[in-house]
Amino acid sequence: MTKTKTRKYSYKKFLPRFCFMILDYFGDIFFSRKNNLPEQISHILVFRPDHLGDMVFSIPSLEILKDRFPNAKIDIVIGPWSFSLIKNIEQFNSNNFHFLEFPCPWLKRPKTIKFGFFSILQLVRLLKARMKVIGKTYDIAIDLRGDFQLILASKMAGIPFLSGRGSTGLGFLLDIDVPNYEDKHLVESNLNLLEKTGLGKFPFRNPQIKITEKNINKTRSLLKDNRVDFSKPIIAIHPGAGLAEKRWPCEKLAVLIEMIFAKKELQVILIGGPSDGILVKQIFDYLPSSLKQKVIDLSGQVDCIGTFMGVVKNISLYIGNDSGPTHIASAINIPVICIFQGVNDPVICRPLGDSAFVVSVESANENKLLKEYPSPSIEDVYEVVIRCV
Repeated sequence: MTKTKTRKYSYKKFLPRFCFMILDYFGDIFFSRKNNLPEQISHILVFRPDHLGDMVFSIPSLEILKDRFPNAKIDIVIGPWSFSLIKNIEQFNSNNFHFLEFPCPWLKRPKTIKFGFFSILQLVRLLKARMKVIGKTYDIAIDLRGDFQLILASKMAGIPFLSGRGSTGLGFLLDIDVPNYEDKHLVESNLNLLEKTGLGKFPFRNPQIKITEKNINKTRSLLKDNRVDFSKPIIAIHPGAGLAEKRWPCEKLAVLIEMIFAKKELQVILIGGPSDGILVKQIFDYLPSSLKQKVIDLSGQVDCIGTFMGVVKNISLYIGNDSGPTHIASAINIPVICIFQGVNDPVICRPLGDSAFVVSVESANENKLLKEYPSPSIEDVYEVVIRCV
């Protein structure tokens, strides 16, 4: 009889955890068939259809796959929200990479559904159509997300070898099932998954985003048109985040801006996407009239990730929440202050790099009775700002 595997599931609620525990128990006994890693690998499929920060944390793993298999074609399933990011990163403008855009509805924010059977079928059709184009099945698939629906789609598409994490269920269908690491950064967890797959041992590296000089110069003109003075330090503040509970309160950002102007001769610009306009307006509502003319609002003009990346490259300091844009800014290698609201653990998902600073409180995501998450103080954030500028 096949030995069953003990798994630690990521579900906090008992019912889904119990159901997948039973399903995987019998799956390990009756259906688990492990394949060996192919000797020849020419076509690789990687799943990364989730959020911007997750995509940034996957950059080292994707670069390593390219270095390890220089002649292989690497297809990456990404969400439409990541496509603008990818096309503006120089190192992905390579014939090695091909991106399959697929909007997993169970990963959207706000989440529309928890289980998307028809969406799984659409993903299967997408994968089969792509394999028909390349003239063969993928040699291996790697699920960096760790998602039972992606595991199911891979098997339904007929991919012979799949590695990933069985923490959300259906781990018995994986050829390599790697547990989640609660004390490791997501970049390290991704690299560990590649190692456990049998692809080699890889040193840790920080995500790095390279952008073109053309993009930098284009956004420099945008800043000049908005009366930004490059002879003075420029602080950019991004108030948004994918989840409302990750956002540091706008009234605190307004007070922080007052403290910054009172201390030093600095410039403050507010940036964000179209959905962040309401937050920027709230910050202005909290500001005293004497400062409203000093703060530069670029939120309506930073309308895509490419523009955002160019603006960030031209500034002195970025302040933001635990969000995709903050992780992008950190990977561009500028000084970054990331404010954690107690939703996620900074050990796992902090921005990386020597110039990245974290201001956080103890994670409270186990406490479901909280009406609001604990928030870092203005003084704690301000202290780091002064050290940076």
